[in-house]
Amino acid sequence: MSRENELPGNMSNSISALTAEDLQDMAHYLQMLLQLMIADGHLHPAEQARFKEYAIRHGYAERFIDETMASALTNRHMKRSPHRFHSQATAMQFLKDAVQLARCDGILHDEERAWLEEAAEVNDLDAEDVFLILADTEKD
Repeated sequence: MSRENELPGNMSNSISALTAEDLQDMAHYLQMLLQLMIADGHLHPAEQARFKEYAIRHGYAERFIDETMASALTNRHMKRSPHRFHSQATAMQFLKDAVQLARCDGILHDEERAWLEEAAEVNDLDAEDVFLILADTEKD
């Protein structure tokens, strides 16, 4: 598996070695990226493109991704709050990816920042971790 297709955190890169927790975290990872995208009430084209690229790279079907994004803002059954990952390494990698996604439209909205802070809290990460990641991405 190439570096760009590596799974986040401590998840095994061998499909045969994936645990139930790995599979659950993979699904939550994608769902949480979507939750972050809609936190400000809009689906910005740059965020959609980044989300789609990530999802396709990790094996999701393009049609599924398009349908998921199309219904994201109106789907009243979709959970809007962050999940807890099974490892802190996965949670930290998620925050890094999420910050890049949130910033790809050129603006980090207050709702996105609040959602990121909640995701850190749910995963027993310090809110300072979010600020450090934000500061690092400002340098890029």
